[in-house]
Amino acid sequence: MRVKSIGTLGVIARRQGAVDVNKAVGHFLLGILQALPPKGDTTADAAIEALNAFYDIYADAEFDYDAPVFVACGFFPALKGVVPAVKNMVGIGLGVFECGIILTKAIDKRKQRDLRLRADEALENLTAFIKYKESERKKARLMTFT
Repeated sequence: MRVKSIGTLGVIARRQGAVDVNKAVGHFLLGILQALPPKGDTTADAAIEALNAFYDIYADAEFDYDAPVFVACGFFPALKGVVPAVKNMVGIGLGVFECGIILTKAIDKRKQRDLRLRADEALENLTAFIKYKESERKKARLMTFT
């Protein structure tokens, strides 16, 4: 139920002309991602849905909510900040210890094959999305000065 609700909120947040709604949903989705283990208890399926919603919502700088929400609210650096937790969820970076405890909640690809495939895809898309948004910002800065 939670995963479907996240997906529905993602659709609602894409409405043009509803910047306040977009901002609230964006903060909610970011909160889900920031609560990935070891900091919180977000499940992998909820995190994957939140990431996919994030990609869809903030896919284009031309959307009326991109500058006042994604840029002004600092979503870009916050999204970059969740990369280690997403890698941890997928199982990249195993063996990271803090006080002698392994900080991984890796998805076992033998037991949860579909979930692991979706998580791998979400991580790949996250790194591509970050690169895309960086290039989008650089282009926007260049266009303002020409």
